[in-house]
Amino acid sequence: MMGCDMIFYLSELIQENLEHRNGVLYWKKTCGRKIKGNQAGWISKGYVMVGIGGEVHPAHRIIFLMHHGYCPEYIDHIDGNRSNNKIENLRPATLNENARNCKKPS
Repeated sequence: MMGCDMIFYLSELIQENLEHRNGVLYWKKTCGRKIKGNQAGWISKGYVMVGIGGEVHPAHRIIFLMHHGYCPEYIDHIDGNRSNNKIENLRPATLNENARNCKKPS
């Protein structure tokens, strides 16, 4: 399984273990190094990444799925800030729409 398909497959596990508050994911349960109430994830290349179900997923995909019940192929951070995962900053997009917010190489 790839990307969105895998996240959708894990949606029950995500709902059981994660909660979303103001753009941030938090653990609902303590399991190993994942402590109840602690922020989930780490930053990689500007994106918040979260390990769940033996896989690593971008937090914005998890948050979008939690709120909308599906995961589009592309999700655009409206303000261009890869770590701003507030639901109002995330929208489904085409590849071209998503590329508009990318920083131009120097």
